[in-house]
Amino acid sequence: MSKFLHWMYIAIICILAIILWQARSHIADVETNLQAAEQEITALRAIPEPEPLDFDQRRVLNLEALVNELQAENRALTRILTQREADALEDALEEAEFYAEEEDWESLPEDDAAADRGPVSNLNDPQVREALENAQARMLNLDDFELRLENEPVDPEWAFPAEQQLRDMFVNVEGLRHYQVEEIECRTYMCRLRVTSLDQRPFDARLFTTELRNVEGLQDLTSTMILERAEEDDFQIFVDRSLQRP
Repeated sequence: MSKFLHWMYIAIICILAIILWQARSHIADVETNLQAAEQEITALRAIPEPEPLDFDQRRVLNLEALVNELQAENRALTRILTQREADALEDALEEAEFYAEEEDWESLPEDDAAADRGPVSNLNDPQVREALENAQARMLNLDDFELRLENEPVDPEWAFPAEQQLRDMFVNVEGLRHYQVEEIECRTYMCRLRVTSLDQRPFDARLFTTELRNVEGLQDLTSTMILERAEEDDFQIFVDRSLQRP
């Protein structure tokens, strides 16, 4: 019995020795890590802390940030103004070119003017000359236009499709989308449109007369008069095809 207890004590002592050895190893590792951490903390403490900015320095930084922001806004506004000036100049040049072409055509000799209008417009034909003179006289008389609009009968086979095509033209043509059609009235040989600008730009007469050739019944021998009144926001456009009258 005493021998058994003797061996049991020896076993317990061995186990305790092993546990103590493992504990010492763990403590050594912890001490090593602790020393490394202390060295790192010491190194960080050795780095001088940045001095706090005084009031003047903070003010300078704020002013620099404000200047940069204002410069960015100024560049953006400059780009916008430059683009608007370019668009306005382009519109003015197109309008001037359109009226210059109209004046050039009116100053052509009769033969050249007839050739420019095409074979259907032979100014040597007395009937064509008379019809052209009558149509031009009507174009210069707004009262006559309004009177004709009131008294001229409606040809539904042409008037209703023409009204729809004119409305579609202001929707489908990119340059005419800046205008809103308020009213369209077509009769037998004439139409009146009332449109307003969506962005206060002048009416693009050249583009309108060009696209007008795509409307059924307005391809040839068609005259156009555009009226813009200072006291009104809309434009009145009269389209006359009476030269096509048989």
